Amino acid sequence: MPPTSFEPSSRETQQARRASLAVGVAPPTVLLSLLAVVAGWIEPDTGLLLFVTGVAWTVYEMHRYLRLVDTAIEPEVRHEDLHQAR
Repeated sequence: MPPTSFEPSSRETQQARRASLAVGVAPPTVLLSLLAVVAGWIEPDTGLLLFVTGVAWTVYEMHRYLRLVDTAIEPEVRHEDLHQAR
């Protein structure tokens, strides 16, 4: 199998940073909000809102990133499929 010549574009790099930020920031924020609920510092509704927001943000950013990666590598995958069919 030949090595791929996939070079990420600036758009892909930016989206990768956004996804990485979401994956890095959302879990500690969710954990801190749940701890704040248990400690009685914030209302449970606020903690639940922070939890749902963190999960939704992470899922959204990862979905956008994976869709962008799939779009970028689709021509190479299609080329390999045509090569294997011969």
